[in-house]
Amino acid sequence: MSLTTRLAIYDPQLLTEDDFLRGFIARRPCLERQGRHILNDINATLTRHRLIIGQRGMGKTALLRRVAIAVRDNKALHQHWIPLSFREEQYNIAQLQQLWANCADALSDWCEDQQDRDSMDQLRRACDAAEPLWPVIQAVADKHQRRLLLLVDNLQLILDNLSDADQWAWRDALQARNGPMLLACSPTLPSQLTDRDGAFYEFFSLETLRELTAAELHSHLRTLADNRGDAGHRVHTQLDQHPQRVDVLHTLCGGSPRTLTLIYHVLEQLPDQPTPGIAQVLEAVLEHATPLYKARTEALSPQQRRIVDAIGLHWDPTHSSAIHQATGLAPSNISPQIKRLEEDGLIDKVPLDGKRKGYQLVERSYATWYLMRHGNRRTRKRLHALAEFLEHYHSTQALAPHARQLLTHGSTPEAIRNAEHAYRDALDAHPKDANTWDALGNLHMDCLKDATAARDAWQTAINADPKTPSPHKNRAC
Repeated sequence: MSLTTRLAIYDPQLLTEDDFLRGFIARRPCLERQGRHILNDINATLTRHRLIIGQRGMGKTALLRRVAIAVRDNKALHQHWIPLSFREEQYNIAQLQQLWANCADALSDWCEDQQDRDSMDQLRRACDAAEPLWPVIQAVADKHQRRLLLLVDNLQLILDNLSDADQWAWRDALQARNGPMLLACSPTLPSQLTDRDGAFYEFFSLETLRELTAAELHSHLRTLADNRGDAGHRVHTQLDQHPQRVDVLHTLCGGSPRTLTLIYHVLEQLPDQPTPGIAQVLEAVLEHATPLYKARTEALSPQQRRIVDAIGLHWDPTHSSAIHQATGLAPSNISPQIKRLEEDGLIDKVPLDGKRKGYQLVERSYATWYLMRHGNRRTRKRLHALAEFLEHYHSTQALAPHARQLLTHGSTPEAIRNAEHAYRDALDAHPKDANTWDALGNLHMDCLKDATAARDAWQTAINADPKTPSPHKNRAC
């Protein structure tokens, strides 16, 4: 079976349900939280509508699909809720009636699965007659003695296109007795939610999707490799032989679920011989992202592209005066474009020196891709050198000597603590390195005066490599 039929980088809707479920790993804790909230709100007097915020690639679309499957398959949830799924971007919505039309279409799909032809015909007739749809939709839900669960992606696009009156009417429907629950996602906090006079001010319970840690990235890559069967053996080998490379890629490309999938694709396709260097691995990961990032950049207006180019080619966050110098755009033109780019989740604002604010690309992988693709030769060389330095830094060969170097400055409590952390980091990368276990045992015995921990470390060194002489001698003391 080919990679594209098992793992999807951009659109999880393309996967079969079995493949999708096997690959849904990174957001399982969030799924469990949403399931508890939906279950708790079955008979709640006041429904808690939820908004999940996460930058692009953080797994929002996959999460909504997984929630729909969970509601369908969980008996307690299925008895009370009708999950309605929509396309990722509902560009057709300009009025509330069009939103209800999309709901009617999704509800018709659910009725078809339930073999309820009468309700399907009722919804179709209402749509064809252009009559108010919400009462008909609610009547179908009441007929099945269930409430609607609206799983809406890119909520900001809908709110931007609805009038104030339509937003208030939508809120009234959401707050009606036995009305629908809204579980929505957005790349940023929509501006309508911060408007004190707006319909949705303080309306949602908010949750932000965080990046995966480097340790989670390691763990999830191995889980994906296990799920891939024979095809995953190469990934396990790569992780065993070069675990520090995942840390490098996490530093340069971030820890989004999309990055997880990109890295997995590359690791599974790497040749056994010759073994590519970290710079080549980084380039391969970024090349897989090129269709997405190229299309995203080209979709911007000409002025926005110039601003993104100025920010993207700057290694550090850059301020508006530097953007003015790089683009030649007037400050009066830069400010509204930056505001729009912030709202779209492409750039964010960070503090610089003093009171000044700087701007940077939100996605670390997009920032690295932009430097690699659009930077000059010197920039690409700097990126290669940075990747190689980080690989050396994260390797056991660098971490263990770093721990010893810390102790040369004196056995202060802080130096001992930092040395222990460095040894632990080295062992996280190579848990079977006998020499590092031996050194950790010496640290426990000589500096921390913990004989039990020292003997445990020395015994682990012996188990890892019985031929190592030093732990045998230390273990006997």
